[in-house]
Amino acid sequence: MPRALRSIAALVAAGALALTACTGTDDTGTDDTGTDDTGADATGTDDTGALPDGVAATVDGTEIPRADVIEVFDQVVATPVFSEQVADDAERVGALLRAQILSQFLITEIVVRGAADDFGIEITQADLDATLAGLEDDAGGPTEFDDQLEQIGLTRDVFVRMELPLSTLLQELEAEFGDLGDSPAASPDEMSDGQIALQEWGVAKFAAADVTVDAEFGTWNPETGEVEPGS
Repeated sequence: MPRALRSIAALVAAGALALTACTGTDDTGTDDTGTDDTGADATGTDDTGALPDGVAATVDGTEIPRADVIEVFDQVVATPVFSEQVADDAERVGALLRAQILSQFLITEIVVRGAADDFGIEITQADLDATLAGLEDDAGGPTEFDDQLEQIGLTRDVFVRMELPLSTLLQELEAEFGDLGDSPAASPDEMSDGQIALQEWGVAKFAAADVTVDAEFGTWNPETGEVEPGS
């Protein structure tokens, strides 16, 4: 698995459901009934039903277009990792996956904005290009990197759009929080001190963000930093 995807586990622990976590969603606590387009009750903290047409969510006034979520969803479900899962249980898996994709959009917006506000960190295109080149080198080349992405249900386009900004930012945040890489060798199931500090910071940012989610996708849970599909 690419190095940057392992480092994202720190934010996953804070409730950030990266796309690579989708393969473990069988036991989510949701009902086995279909969850798509249910008009879920606004039981979370978001003000559902208050968004313009075509907007999946807003975070601190920034709109996330519904078309962006669906475009990524269509690419992910076309990969071998997810095509069979979606075909077997299209309604439930589709709802979970769309909620996770929207979660990732929201998480990235919150964390990127928080890093700029708190630490003055601004990610440039040159930074993104350098991160991607490093990941390709680690994998043994662009083709090998694409093969690794395919194994976890991502295309290059989805990775660049959804994961690369956060991967790049996490490298910059190591200067603020310490090592965000692998857990201590002696306790592989535990997080490093840097990961714990990042989790605490991320949880605070999730709680402070003003998030509104269209009920089609679910409700925003600021305690976990994820969109929960309706039940």
